[in-house]
Amino acid sequence: MSGIFFANPLFLQLLPLAALPVIFHFLLRLRKKPHPFPTLMFFRRIDPRLSSRKKIREWLILLLRTLLILLLLLALARPRWQRAGGGGRLATVLVLDNSASMTREDAEGMPLIERAAEAARALLREQRPGDTAALVLLVADPAAKRPDGLTADTGSLLDALDDLEAVECAGRPAQALTTARRILDESEAPAAAVHVFTDLQRNEWGRPASPPGLREGTTVRVHQLRPVRDRDANVHFRELRLPPMRIPAGRTFYAEAVLANNGGAAADILLNTAGGGTEAASRELTLMPGAEARTPIALRAEAPGLHARRMWIEGDAFSADNHAGLAFRTLPRQQVRFAGTRTAYGALPHALSPAGGELTGIETHFESGGDEGADGAERTALHVATYAEFIRRSASLSETVERGGRLLLLPAVTGPGVAERPGRLDLALDAPVSWEEGMRLHAAEPAAAIFDGLRGADGEVSLGEARVMRVMPVRGGEGWTTLLRIETGSPVLAYRRFGRGMIYASGAAFDPGWTTLPLKGPFVVLAQHLALESGDGEEPAFQWVAGEPPPAPAAAEDEALSVTAVEGPPLQWRGPPAERPVLCRAGVYKLAAGSETWYAGVQGDGAEGAQDYMDDSVVPAMEGWRYRVAPLAAPRELVDAVGRFREAFDPFPWIILAALAVLFAEGALANRPPLRAAGRAEP
Repeated sequence: MSGIFFANPLFLQLLPLAALPVIFHFLLRLRKKPHPFPTLMFFRRIDPRLSSRKKIREWLILLLRTLLILLLLLALARPRWQRAGGGGRLATVLVLDNSASMTREDAEGMPLIERAAEAARALLREQRPGDTAALVLLVADPAAKRPDGLTADTGSLLDALDDLEAVECAGRPAQALTTARRILDESEAPAAAVHVFTDLQRNEWGRPASPPGLREGTTVRVHQLRPVRDRDANVHFRELRLPPMRIPAGRTFYAEAVLANNGGAAADILLNTAGGGTEAASRELTLMPGAEARTPIALRAEAPGLHARRMWIEGDAFSADNHAGLAFRTLPRQQVRFAGTRTAYGALPHALSPAGGELTGIETHFESGGDEGADGAERTALHVATYAEFIRRSASLSETVERGGRLLLLPAVTGPGVAERPGRLDLALDAPVSWEEGMRLHAAEPAAAIFDGLRGADGEVSLGEARVMRVMPVRGGEGWTTLLRIETGSPVLAYRRFGRGMIYASGAAFDPGWTTLPLKGPFVVLAQHLALESGDGEEPAFQWVAGEPPPAPAAAEDEALSVTAVEGPPLQWRGPPAERPVLCRAGVYKLAAGSETWYAGVQGDGAEGAQDYMDDSVVPAMEGWRYRVAPLAAPRELVDAVGRFREAFDPFPWIILAALAVLFAEGALANRPPLRAAGRAEP
């Protein structure tokens, strides 16, 4: 197919403006008026040819000015002459959307990512000698093998397309388009093109971005793939939460999975958990459209160290966001060290370690000294002391807490019952107050981690209607926060930070003579959470949504970072921390640099299940680029369209040169000296 095509045909409608110089000439020329002269002898001496030459020059100037306007408007219309044959070297960048939403199927039942790869293959097979091409993914998948930059090796690009798989996260258009621009900047080919194959999901492309501008003359085509929309159920992991506590090996604990159904139908699903050499466990759940469910997941590991579990959902219509990885660390059996003898602490030692630590993973130790013992801080979860013992051991216990330890202070069961004022803590305890019937005990901060497992569906903390018969009201200064209080509002248990550690102060001994709490079931949960609660930064494991580079360990700049998949698709990467890869698939990953190690549990991006696509020709993520959006054509039609582009002759620079020549000629004619009659000398 041959002919002339215009990139900006709107300017062709302005071509009549070229007549403006002629119109102005007739409107603004001087009108002739008769003037009396005493003699005409001087006019008769003028050569009549001068007047005719002046008129010719004026019409030439008008013609040149009209031609200049025509050329400028034609240049702005950007004509291209399509011709059969010819060609030239072409640099092509194929940008393929490999995000999770591309796993949906089109009207013919083919996944969108396979349809996009099919179209890209068709373009690559039409490459000519001297042509180069590059493959850029909307998600920089570290597991995808593909050539870097432009290459003339079409076979390697076809192999990369054959192995292409969708990931479990959202695309990153700004990064992909920036990469495409960088690749084209390195090319010396006279023609360049960018082809983007995507479903234009609004979650990815609807956010404004400003990728760097392309070189002049680059053709950009966005080929939109349209999935079949449905109203089926779509359940995904919204959040996975580990309990904020130290987890001793051999102890069963519960993580929390928050699931959401963003689909248009009710979902009957199976929530599965496996990994770490354990048998798979399943749980049936039903979620209504738009509903959210929180479900506990029982976990247990027999040995200390890193452990990984994979989770997946079965039973909904969109599986690309149905997987998650959960990482956690178990510690050796934890110790609670009591300063003094067992009798001073009532029921607390038994609640912490009812069977010597076999069930709870907690051991209790009673010591007359003030040191931590040979096992070190990793095994010591909590120090417990009466106020009298703390005063005697203030220096050593304060230093332990400042280094990151945790300390619980409370009255002795059989204490003297006088007001206490432990130094350095900005804390005072009044003399004991007693009630025969007792005062009702309440949680003052229901969201605190030590109340996990005690909250009901309404968020209220159940303490078994425990009552306090005797208490030394806690009066803390700045920095103290109340956890438990009696119905009059007087604090019973409070906490504050001290250095890098934490101090808890109780105004009641955990003994039936002081409170009925030790006789209630919630006391065991409360005591063990108090013992195992973890401090900030203590646990080197975190949860992450797929699609972003994870936080890197604070390693030195000259130390390499390694990323290894522990659970999920295989991945082994090593390089500078600043270049760490995007974790784009659900699983558990180990990050190590120098002596530091972090563990990342990654879950699929639930936003990818949204069926919200852009239907107009304006793409905010491509702001600043000149592009055209069109539905993806059949491979043959796509190849024909590209062929028409590469066989085109661009006359733009020649039109500009012609306009400059016309401008120079017009200036020369308009500014030449006045005409004189031939053969006549000036007097």
